[in-house]
Amino acid sequence: HPPANWVPYSGWILEHLVAGEAIVPTPTVLAERGLVAEAGGFDESLALGEDYDLWFRLATRAQAIAVDRRLATIRRHQGRSSHGRAREAHECSMWSLRKVLQSAVDRGVRRACRRQLAYHAARLADVYSAEGEHWSAVGTFSAGVRYHPGRAALWRVLPKLLLRPVTPRWLWSLYRRFKDRGIAPRGEDPRPRAQG
Repeated sequence: HPPANWVPYSGWILEHLVAGEAIVPTPTVLAERGLVAEAGGFDESLALGEDYDLWFRLATRAQAIAVDRRLATIRRHQGRSSHGRAREAHECSMWSLRKVLQSAVDRGVRRACRRQLAYHAARLADVYSAEGEHWSAVGTFSAGVRYHPGRAALWRVLPKLLLRPVTPRWLWSLYRRFKDRGIAPRGEDPRPRAQG
């Protein structure tokens, strides 16, 4: 079943797509072949998120019609393509969102892009920091601040970025164990992602 708060957005949905409000699982999409060709099809250079990258381009060219009915079942499992690939997921999301931001003229779409770019920058900075790439983390965090300085996810990740380089690894391992059990606060997620 779709999430209880699922909204079947129709019409010009680009802003809702970018904001993470319009959930569009790939198996449920029907589009005219000519429109997909005009949009350039799937970007095969993307490791993940090529579906939403295409949805963004389709949504700039045509209106959508959502069918308010269950059409497919999505199975989530450990072997799915995006499991354990947070770094690639956030990098690819940022790539796609930057393309939208560069071409968008609508203020609402641009605002949603900047907000989501800041979110993904915060998450990606956290990944870089956890992998010991502290300068990459700082640069990515700074980019997020430029996109949307008020995004709460940025300021929630900042203490980790500052503390990781000077904190023993065993202490971070302990923190992760507590977090996985639901004791430590989790970061915000802008969409209940059905994305593969």
